[in-house]
Amino acid sequence: MDPGAAALAAGPADGGERPDPHGGEAAAPHSYATHSAVGIYDPERHFLDLDDLTPSLVGDALAAMVRHVQAVRHLDATARWSSINGNYLPPSGASLVHPHLQSAHDSCGLTGQRLLVEQAGAWKERHGSYWAALIEQEAGGPRWVGHIGRVAWLTPFAPTGFHEVWAVVSGAADVTDLTEDDSRALGQGLSQVLAAFKAWNLTSFNFGVIGGGPQAHEHGHQVVLKVLSRSNPEPGLRAGGPCAGGSDQPGPPGRAGRRRPRPRRAGSGRRRSGARRAARHSTRKCSGPRTRT
Repeated sequence: MDPGAAALAAGPADGGERPDPHGGEAAAPHSYATHSAVGIYDPERHFLDLDDLTPSLVGDALAAMVRHVQAVRHLDATARWSSINGNYLPPSGASLVHPHLQSAHDSCGLTGQRLLVEQAGAWKERHGSYWAALIEQEAGGPRWVGHIGRVAWLTPFAPTGFHEVWAVVSGAADVTDLTEDDSRALGQGLSQVLAAFKAWNLTSFNFGVIGGGPQAHEHGHQVVLKVLSRSNPEPGLRAGGPCAGGSDQPGPPGRAGRRRPRPRRAGSGRRRSGARRAARHSTRKCSGPRTRT
């Protein structure tokens, strides 16, 4: 494995993160979990387009984050809820342009993460493994994508976002159970999904690798990766569309949604009669900037 390919962001410029001496992890003090890390795909390049996120870069980055999870568990056995997450460009919530991913490890799982595991456990009590049943049901169907190693790829029957794709890792109940082969398989599939996003003229995405917590094995959880696209930035979003009383064209920074000043007709008075104001108010519709007639 190239030690630089999945190097993790560290240094005073990044908020004083503390790098691992082996280049494996970086602890991020400004985080939302007890333990966390921030990773980059390629330390030699500030920006990577979607089709630049190759299988080897993505797979190496995921493998480094998995090793960080395993190191955290060795030091803190209570941090049993783990996830690896990625966001790309501002529509996904990213505050930095360079591609990066994060991990979070805590004694309390995220709400959606806990519900996913608990509902899988409830299904298991009545029917057996939910994830095995899902793969069996979807295999070969219209939502089925295929297998890479022990990772099954499919599109969900009830997606929560646009262009959503799932990867389910058979035999891995928690992130710590992921092997190097699993990371490579996830990296290959995720890279192909992102290349498809690029071909469809999409520019932003979120993904998450969801672990099963302390009762992962009892509930029959299997590690699942979820990836979805985000809307492309549109020029009019920050300028205020017609219904906001603004222009469809981008406005100057800091004036989002404000109305442009309208020139006053020569000789027009400042006051209107109450009847005229009422008539204009009753006929006004959200159809674009107001004009005088």
